[in-house]
Amino acid sequence: MIGSEIKKNRSKLGWTQAKLADAAGVSQSTVNTLENRTKHPDAVTLNLLAKAMGITVDDLLEPKEVAK
Repeated sequence: MIGSEIKKNRSKLGWTQAKLADAAGVSQSTVNTLENRTKHPDAVTLNLLAKAMGITVDDLLEPKEVAK
């Protein structure tokens, strides 16, 4: 779930994994691993990614349902 939220928010910005990684100060392989759900982020990494994308950690942990 967290991985798909990272990817969704990154895509909304039009960013590549490399761009997000650079903005957050993590490696591209970290972003890839998280988005592909092969690893869960620690609190520090989650905070860095959220901050880089201009969202909160809560936005990643508790995604809002979009009204249809």
